[in-house]
Formats: sequence, C-alpha cells, structure tokens
Amino acid sequence: MCSKEFKVPALTMQEIISVGPQSNDESVKKCLHCVCYNSGNIYRKIENKVNDGDIKGASALLFSNDTIAPDSQDTILALREKHPSAPLTLQLPDPPLANDNSLQVNSKEVLSAIMSFRNGSAGGLDGLSPQHIKDLTCGSSGEAGRALLEDITRLINFMLEGKINNNITATLYGANICALQKKGGGIRPIAVGCTIRRLASKVCCKCIAHTINEKCVPIQLGFGSKGGCEAAVHATRTFLQNNGGEVYINILNEIDSIIHKTLSTLFNCQISDRAWTQASLPIRYGGLGVRKISSVSLPAFLSSTHSTQDLVSKILSKSLMNCDVAYMSEAKSAWVMACPNQNFPKLLNVQKLWDEPLCKLTYELLLNTSDEITERARLLAVSERESGYWLQALPSSHIGTLLDNSTLSLCLCLRLGLKINEPHRCVCGEGVDQSGHHGLSCQRSAGRMSRHACINDVIRRALVTINVPATLEPNGIVRDDGKRPDGLTLVPWKQGRSLVWDGTCVDTMAPSHIRATSMRAGAAAESAEAVKRHKYAAISQNYIFVPFAVETMGPWGPEAKQFYNELSSRLIETSGDPRAGTYLGQQISLAIQRGNAASVLGTLPRGSDLAHLFYLL
Repeated sequence: MCSKEFKVPALTMQEIISVGPQSNDESVKKCLHCVCYNSGNIYRKIENKVNDGDIKGASALLFSNDTIAPDSQDTILALREKHPSAPLTLQLPDPPLANDNSLQVNSKEVLSAIMSFRNGSAGGLDGLSPQHIKDLTCGSSGEAGRALLEDITRLINFMLEGKINNNITATLYGANICALQKKGGGIRPIAVGCTIRRLASKVCCKCIAHTINEKCVPIQLGFGSKGGCEAAVHATRTFLQNNGGEVYINILNEIDSIIHKTLSTLFNCQISDRAWTQASLPIRYGGLGVRKISSVSLPAFLSSTHSTQDLVSKILSKSLMNCDVAYMSEAKSAWVMACPNQNFPKLLNVQKLWDEPLCKLTYELLLNTSDEITERARLLAVSERESGYWLQALPSSHIGTLLDNSTLSLCLCLRLGLKINEPHRCVCGEGVDQSGHHGLSCQRSAGRMSRHACINDVIRRALVTINVPATLEPNGIVRDDGKRPDGLTLVPWKQGRSLVWDGTCVDTMAPSHIRATSMRAGAAAESAEAVKRHKYAAISQNYIFVPFAVETMGPWGPEAKQFYNELSSRLIETSGDPRAGTYLGQQISLAIQRGNAASVLGTLPRGSDLAHLFYLL
C-alpha cells in the first residue's frame, strides 16, 4: 500500500543538512522541495531541531506542509467543533477509595519512562520540558539526580493513587494547544500536556499494555497491539487477494532512479551506477545508508509478515482458516533465489537478519569485480566500522559536528570513488588525477597538520573529561631522533605509569601502502603503529606508550582501537552516558574527514581560479 504523496527515503542527517543546488529534473525537484528554503525560516527551525537531537521532529518539518492557523474566531470554532465541551451528563467512574490497591512503580521504571521521551519534546502549561528532567536525572547528575528521581517516583505513585488535589487538576491535566492549518483545508489541533502527567501516563500504559492486548486483540489494533497496523494491512491483502498477484518491480526501480538523481543533485557530483550501488549499502558495508527501495522491500516484507503472522491469523480466523499471509511463500522463494546456500534467519521477525545476506552479497560482488587495486583498497577500508563513524554523527554546529557543504561533498566522493576535480598539477609539482588522492599523502598538503592537531586535541579533551589531565607535546620526553610525542598524561594512567601517545594519519591510497591495503583493511595503520612503537622503545619502561594510527579512508590501527575502547569505557563510567564512547569516535572520524577535504583542496595553485578544477565548490 503506497501513499499518493511522494516521500523521500531516509537520509543520514549529515546529508539532509547539506542542501545542494537546483536541478532541471522534475522528479528531483519534487525531492529537493522538501529540503530547501520553501517558506520563512523553515531551515532554521530544522537546524534547531537537529541541535536538540530531535531527528524525528526535523524530518517531520522537512516533509510537512502544515502552517500555523490564523488567530481568528473561525479557528477557535473549528477547534471547538473537533473538541466539544464535555456533556453535563458525563458519568465518570467513582474515585478510588483510600484502601483500594493502586498501581505502584519503582524508580527504575520511572527513569526508563523519562528516557523514552523524544529529544526536543515540548513542555506543557508549566514550561517544564522532558529534556529538563532528563538532564537533571541522568547519570552525571550524581546523588542530587538520584534524590530527584526518588522524589519524582513518589509523586508518580501519589498520582496513580488518585490523591491529587482537585484545585490543581485543571493545570496538571491541562495542555497547551496549537492549531495547524492543513494543506487541504481544515484544522489540525496539537495539544501538549504537562510533562509530569505525561510521565505518569507512560509508566501506567507500559504496566497495563499486556493486559489490554489480551482483552482487545484482534478487535482493536491500536494501543497495546504491537504491529497492529501492519497486521491489518496484511490481513486485508490476504483476504482480498488470496489467489496470488504480482509485484510491481518497475515502480520500485523508478523510485530508486529518483533517489539516485536526487543524491547527485544534492551533492553536486556524478554518481555512476556502480557508485550508486555502493552508496545504497548500509554504512557498515561502506555505503551511505541511503537504501534502494527495491533492496529493502523484500527483507521488510518478510520480517513484517512473520512478526504479525499470529495477529493476522486471529483477525482472519473466522474467514480464512490456516491461511498464510498473502505473498509470503513467494517472498521466501525470491529471497532463496537472491541468497543461494543461505538458511532462513533464526529470528524471522528481524529485518536486519533478512537484509544482512543480501547486503553482504552486494558488497562482495563490488569487491570481487574491482578492476583497479585502488578501488579494492578503498572498498576494504570504508567497510571498516570506524570508517563510518562520521556519517552517524548528529550534524550540529553547536557541538562542532556539522560539515560544510563542500567538505561533505568531498568526503562522500572520496568514500564512493567519484571524480572530484579535473587533472592538474599540485603545488609540490606532482600531477593530480581526477580522484584527488595525491593530496591525501602530499608532504605539502594543507590538511595534514590541522588533522593531526585536531585528533590529538580530541584525545586530550577526552582524558580531561575522565579526570586525567594531559598536555600536548610534553617537554623532557624525546625519542631517539629528538622528536617529542604528541601527548602525556600528568597523572598515572595505569600500573603507576603515565600514558604517552603519538598519533599519525597515513594515506590508505599512497603508493607505498596500496598493495598492503588492497589485501587487508587497516594494513597501513597497523604498519605505522609498529614503526611508532619501535621509535619510542626507549621510553616504554617508564611510560605506557600507545601509538594511535588511523588512515585517510577511515580504518584505525589495532592499538588505536584498543586505546579507544578503554578510553570509551572510562568516559561512560564517568559521565553515565552509554553513548559517550560513540561521541568520541565520531569526533575523531570527523577530524579525519575534515583533514582529507583540506588536503584535497590544498593541491590547488595558490590564488588561481578554482571553478574549472573542482566540481564541488
């Protein structure tokens, strides 16, 4: 079942924020309309949503055509028509007695409900937003946060007992209301209740959801029925078309073609069919995570049908006895043909398990059909876990994770192996081909020093966060050739010894490394760490030395990974935020990408007209 409105598939937020130029293709314009300045300060509103971490809200703004309704009598009348006053004869249940057993919850359940609020959720009449409570009760708030959580738990239990004073119920259970004007006419009322009341509702609903499910399914498929909407769709299709049908593959391919053209326009680069295949893979396989509809439709359908099969059977039990969901067998056959010699997943309701073999086959096909050694090295490198950290970062200018349009386009072209510039001569005198790879290893590259300094600063700030003060380029510690390491902790790291680290970023595509990196991902970084450890062998008795080597295409060396894992664990323990280690990895990955972009741009002659050389400016 498809909506008549065209909807753009999910992009990573780095890609959504970087809005590209216009296109003459009408289908692409239809996509770009959602991400350009289409009215007022919509771009600023989207950026604020992203800065708040409200990705869902930002996406809703991108695709919404609703506007604020005018402050008029007609709007008020429309709202009253949708929400009339309660009748005077309304009969409510008797309030609970003092000795009645009521639902009681603990602080763990309340904390879980607090954290389930969407980032950026608005507050009610009292102005208290869910984010306020999140910040005040998170792990880093310490004893004060735990005490506040206990007080909130007691308040929630007090509300569940029905003991709230009637004089404040109008405020506590009231809401702010906002009237939106629908594009097709009419009013869409949005009511935002007080956070404490919503919190109590969340806790209560979670406790009774299972009971509601047993009493209402399959007659009611809303609250308490997981996958209810999907089950209704599958049941309807099975009931109407129990004798088979056809899959409209051409429609899916047409949508994929529109996505392909839209990406090329957004990022101002020519994405070949082979590069589009790579881009449509998940980030963990070296792609951009912008999936082809034709690729995800089969795994999505199979996981959906299996997750709702029992519920569909209940819905159709009186009409069709022991009937499989429509097209399930055909979909299984199609998956077996696409993935020969593969067993069905152990968990049939998990889409990722159906999708994983398909993605792996596509990636291996790209790798095995690589004609050039550089392409193979690139595909191996970008499929490393650390290579995709930057694509998963929340693009926010407030925390320094937003890439400008030119940097983002350059980084995507390097990841996909696209043409970046016209062949020209570098400032060092060497020739630069259309891939722009020379700048990544050029000794006169503009990005080498900034990238190196940024990575070391990220490591130093992470150490300071866990209460381990550190300094960069310490005096008094030198290696055999007189050069100093990049950093030193001023207090012992472990075993009574301070930590000394020295970082480096080697080029995956450099002629000296390309043979090794085309055989094994991360080979250049591993080799660089071995060289560093040999050079600093003299200080290893008094200090714990860690070589931190990364590659331009993203992979990290084994010792860098080990140090990152240890540092991440301490960050999580100190901050109480389970995502703290992920944020560290994203910052390091972004530093690598910014350095790559600066290095590529640094090959240009000083002060020349760049327009005829670069596509991405």
